[in-house]
Amino acid sequence: MFKSKVLFGNLLILCSCVLIVASFSQKSKPWLKRRRGRNTSSYILHPVSTTPVSTLIQIDQHLDPVNCWNCSTSVPPRKLFCPTCKTIQRPNLKQNYYDLLGLNQSFLIDTEEFGLGLKQLQRQLHPDKFTLKSKKERDISTAYSSFINKAYGTLEHPYERGVYLLSLHNITINDQTKTHPKFLMEMFDLNEQLDQAKTPEEMGKMLKPIREELHELYADTYISFEKNDLKKATDQVIRIKYLYNLEHKIDEKKYNLECELHGPVEEFDPDKEETEPPPPTTTTTSTTTERSKYRRKNNKNRTKRR
Repeated sequence: MFKSKVLFGNLLILCSCVLIVASFSQKSKPWLKRRRGRNTSSYILHPVSTTPVSTLIQIDQHLDPVNCWNCSTSVPPRKLFCPTCKTIQRPNLKQNYYDLLGLNQSFLIDTEEFGLGLKQLQRQLHPDKFTLKSKKERDISTAYSSFINKAYGTLEHPYERGVYLLSLHNITINDQTKTHPKFLMEMFDLNEQLDQAKTPEEMGKMLKPIREELHELYADTYISFEKNDLKKATDQVIRIKYLYNLEHKIDEKKYNLECELHGPVEEFDPDKEETEPPPPTTTTTSTTTERSKYRRKNNKNRTKRR
């Protein structure tokens, strides 16, 4: 009788432990489940690595070994040069852009990794490295460089990147794609505000909330793709297009107005050393110096934006 009581007590303790662990694991879901705090930096800077199996299949679906066009040796996928004759291989134009640039397939891109992958490819495949090679090798190098530039241009821009990701799931965005009427009205109102804005300060006030909304929208779109919620991701990618175009229009109008107020801005050369202007001796010189400082600062900002 005593043994059965002890056994029953141990069983109760074990059940309690199981319930505690289950409760803890339920509360400890990935950070992607913790939403609506609107603090986008938490999940943009520390993303969870969740590459779906379907994604891996899409990356590898067109990467079977091929034979070298020059010596017929079997060349493994992703190899740029034949391991036997060292000849540049033809680009596989069906290859996934992410795979080409050595990136994980995600709406969120590591800019440092992105630039590094591009530089490595350019270093190996730039047409200038093939000037002494055969015409066929030069042609392949040119075709490869064009393919790389197209991939880079697509993935560099958030809207184009979103469209490309959707295309990998056979979803196409065009003029007939439906957009929420309420959002379209908001865009119409913002465009009217831009038409009525007369000063750079007014346009600057318009830019700030739009850029904040874009930042949050990029984060939300990333989450939708990771959850494979393609319907929501499609709507968000369309919103990115409208907001980005509006941001560009405001920025361009603001810049042109600043040029009218302060004179045309010369092209800024980042490699050229700037020399300090001589100390002002008159009121006119002081005004010219201030204007010169403004132009240099404005040029630097535009160079960074580009």
